[in-house]
Amino acid sequence: MQIIKYHKNYENIWDEFIKDSKNGNIFHTRKFLNYHKDKFEDTSILIYKKNKLIALFPAIEFENKIISHRGSTYGGLIVKKDNKLNDTINIWQEIINYYNKTIEFRKCEYIFDKYPSSEVEFSSKHLGFECVNEELSTCLDLESIKLTKGRKWAIGKCKNLKIVFDDVDYENYHKILSKNLEKFNSTPTHTLKEMKYLKELLPKNYFLVTIYLEDIMIAGIWLVLATNKTVHTFYIAQNYQYSEYQPLSCVVNYIIKYLQNNNFKYLNFGISTENGGEYINKGLFEFKESFGGFGVSRFYYRREI
Repeated sequence: MQIIKYHKNYENIWDEFIKDSKNGNIFHTRKFLNYHKDKFEDTSILIYKKNKLIALFPAIEFENKIISHRGSTYGGLIVKKDNKLNDTINIWQEIINYYNKTIEFRKCEYIFDKYPSSEVEFSSKHLGFECVNEELSTCLDLESIKLTKGRKWAIGKCKNLKIVFDDVDYENYHKILSKNLEKFNSTPTHTLKEMKYLKELLPKNYFLVTIYLEDIMIAGIWLVLATNKTVHTFYIAQNYQYSEYQPLSCVVNYIIKYLQNNNFKYLNFGISTENGGEYINKGLFEFKESFGGFGVSRFYYRREI
């Protein structure tokens, strides 16, 4: 096998591989990762076998560790569609030898994999990686939505409000989002400028869905179309002055119908845990589960050296 350090000249090759891979998604593409190019020291690699590209490993070096990928929701080893277990084991060994440092990666929930497969995680554990934390996301299977009675009632409360799909008013949305996070002494992961930039960079993957009471934006969800079957909610926010209208219920219900009509399989609501899964936000889980959501795990692996 041959390992080649990523260079911008490989951008198209990289993204074409992601498109046809077994387990890659939008968060692994260079188009997305390049948005972080000035923040981190990129140490990504391409792995070849007999002059054929068989795997990618998006990564940065941070505090003398290799992390896949600190600037992305998900990372890990991306392999070709017909990848076999023995090759995966050999690829991991090559990666370990190449970096010769502690390696960490976050494996996305299985609903993002294009094909059912666990070779990447199994092989990594075989070579010394350990799961250091587990977070729990909530997923909706769009083919079997089951709303609770309470959620149906909530949808009825806001059915006359106006929903805007692919809203361009990121300024007002970011204000609502920031206000929501203030009570947790936190700020949005993305600045307003970064949210606008990502929409400009990937206009067919990022969508802001909002709801209005007359001309006032009162809630919204920022969506990312991660694969051709799975959509990820990045932010869920509302102006609590208008919570009596249950606006998020209608936004989620609208999104569900939109995704069903466009043949998506899963809607990932994201994690409702904090501190690597130690804290469970039960209220947030209950909201997501009221649409028929179920738990899917997101694992973080580390191999010390």
